Amino acid sequence: MFLGPTPFHALERAADEGPVLIVNISEIKSDSIILHTSTEPEIVNLLEITPTGLAEVYLWLREALGEFGPTQHHYGVKKVLCVWESTAQPIVEKLQKMGVPPGSQIW
Repeated sequence: MFLGPTPFHALERAADEGPVLIVNISEIKSDSIILHTSTEPEIVNLLEITPTGLAEVYLWLREALGEFGPTQHHYGVKKVLCVWESTAQPIVEKLQKMGVPPGSQIW
């Protein structure tokens, strides 16, 4: 169906070469769906992320990746750690529980 939802079996085939992350960010609820060929889809709640928060994350990362002078480096490191804890860490932990080896291709 044109512009209709993609059937799950088609999405699941995309995970043949490694887990696929689908990230949904909204004011109501933010989460990630992990598709993997050896398990049912896994949901990871990203409780601290909102569209506004995501815009802040972008600014934090931009600052941390080059706009800080040497005396402000510690501020950038703290912001990157905050981003890690609220977004990437929950997803990485779920991937580890699913048995996905470190260094695997993630789509």
